[in-house]
Amino acid sequence: MIPISIVNGKYFIFDIDSVKRVRNDHLIIGTLSGTLSILPQQNILLGLPLQLTSEEALWLTEMGLGYLIFNLKSSGLNLEPKVAGDETRLNTVESSDSDRKLEIYQSESVQSELSADLRKIKDSVGYQTFKFFKSFQNGSRYAVLPGMRFGGKYLVYNGDPLRYHAQFIVQPLDYKKDDIGMINIVNNGRLSTGVKKLWVVAGEKEDGSTECFSVEWAGFG
Repeated sequence: MIPISIVNGKYFIFDIDSVKRVRNDHLIIGTLSGTLSILPQQNILLGLPLQLTSEEALWLTEMGLGYLIFNLKSSGLNLEPKVAGDETRLNTVESSDSDRKLEIYQSESVQSELSADLRKIKDSVGYQTFKFFKSFQNGSRYAVLPGMRFGGKYLVYNGDPLRYHAQFIVQPLDYKKDDIGMINIVNNGRLSTGVKKLWVVAGEKEDGSTECFSVEWAGFG
């Protein structure tokens, strides 16, 4: 499993092999955010760690591909044992070797506490949009990145972004409540076609499945 470190409420992968795995096998791209300590102002070429979005971290944990780790001393989390046998393991964390620490981090009670904040987004608007992230990410070769630069929630690539241009600009909507509006259709249709993409409106049907409609401004761009 892939270790995902929580630092100041953000999610990072520090291991280079894990970074390669999530990109090559699962098209989780993230953002390289590390700089050299001797050149802290150099921000052109960044390196490890890889910072994940909340959606990427949640998807990896929900799929059983990753687990969360945290500094137990500074976290302030309530790590009182909830599973028989956890108390002994927690008390021996600092004297354990790497394999032992991994076992503790992966124990049921510790993982439950560490993932509590991440699961809170399930009750928020953010989790409603995560459903669409998940629908593109699951069982496909799409890479899903933030789409703010093109006015959408997500940019969807038909493969690794180093090899392909983005194909879709995805905007999640509530079909029952949100008014798309003709002006929005015209604006986003012309914008997406002008940058050689499709504007995709994604919504959730009554049965919980995801339904998408694409808009292309014909004869433009």
